[in-house]
Amino acid sequence: MLPELVILAKNPQSILQAVMAMGSTGSKEAIPILLELLKDPDVGVRDRAGYSLRLLTHRTSTQDSKSSDTRGKYMQWKNWWASEGATAPIYKDTECGEMVPLP
Repeated sequence: MLPELVILAKNPQSILQAVMAMGSTGSKEAIPILLELLKDPDVGVRDRAGYSLRLLTHRTSTQDSKSSDTRGKYMQWKNWWASEGATAPIYKDTECGEMVPLP
């Protein structure tokens, strides 16, 4: 499913839906893709990438969601993934759990 979503994400007509769907895959391989999408010039894509990251990791950025500090959010997620990604649990959209702030 993820390879198809990556293809759909390259199309401006379907990128928003594809990015949202990535959060439902339960796929660890989606994380690096979503991290890069946090730098997208389109705020809608960035917001959906952040939402999908939260779904997959049950982590939340301590950066305010309304903040325009795109680089700060990206770096916070990237640093967390570099330090904990190898052992981080990844959740499917049907799995509940407490959200934990990123360090």
